[in-house]
Amino acid sequence: MSNRNRRSGRPGSSSSAPQPAATPGAVPAGRSSTSPSGTARAGRRTTTRRRYDEPTLFERFRTPIIAGAVAVAVIGTALFVFQSASAAPYSCSTIFEPTAAAQQEGRLGAVEPDMGQAHVSFGEHVRYTYCPPASGNHVNRSGFGPIEPEAYGPNDRSQPQGWIHNLEHGALVVLYSCAERFGGCPSQEELRALEAFVRDFDEPSPVCSFPPRTVGPVVARFDEMAQPYAALTWGRVLYMDEFDPDLATQMFLTEAERLGPDGTLIMPPEQVCTPQSSAAPSASAPASASPGASLSPAASASPSASPAASTTPAPSPSG
Repeated sequence: MSNRNRRSGRPGSSSSAPQPAATPGAVPAGRSSTSPSGTARAGRRTTTRRRYDEPTLFERFRTPIIAGAVAVAVIGTALFVFQSASAAPYSCSTIFEPTAAAQQEGRLGAVEPDMGQAHVSFGEHVRYTYCPPASGNHVNRSGFGPIEPEAYGPNDRSQPQGWIHNLEHGALVVLYSCAERFGGCPSQEELRALEAFVRDFDEPSPVCSFPPRTVGPVVARFDEMAQPYAALTWGRVLYMDEFDPDLATQMFLTEAERLGPDGTLIMPPEQVCTPQSSAAPSASAPASASPGASLSPAASASPSASPAASTTPAPSPSG
């Protein structure tokens, strides 16, 4: 064997034997891949695919959720406003039931415990100890006088905070109930009779001689009562099963304005006029048949000459 064959390690092989063509980029078997610098290449890097997280329930339904929350807020606000507007601005602790001690012989009506005469803001809730209230907190309306003397219908928003101010100025207030326990509201005929009572009322006030319908009478609905009708002057309640216009008028003439033993005006609590009399009736007796004679000159012959006896009695500084 020739030295050439011995070097090649293959019998009969020759260095001139043809070699298989090399495939471009192929790495000969048995040899590791090397970098251009001759070092071994690192293994193939594993590429981490980016994974997108699924959106949350809120993210998927963001718009309808926000719209629903806004709608709930709007509805809640509307309900609050409606309930505030429709809620009664007063409440009662007790329905007044006259006792034997409250009745005074020879006097019309029963004495209701006094609840004061403080002024409150318009719309402020008032809780009365007794209802119907013949005294208590009321609205002064920035110094203006009581509400208009008229017959208010079942759907009119007449509240005790208004007509208590009339009582404070010596008015007669007649109340009727629409409670189911009394069979609901008065009939149309009965309501017309109440309207006629106000329209035809022709009695001046018993001491100050204010013309009729100056501050009263006022007729209004009030359901929280022990009987279907009630006539009120300050601090007194006269219940009636049926409205009696003559009895209500008599209560006005004997109880709405009264003089004390010293001739001072003791009823109503608001000093709406200044009577002058040397022989004043007692506190329990009705005023004289000629009330104008007990008044100061400015309040007698010429009512318009004195604010106290004008067609709109001027309230005192306290209202």
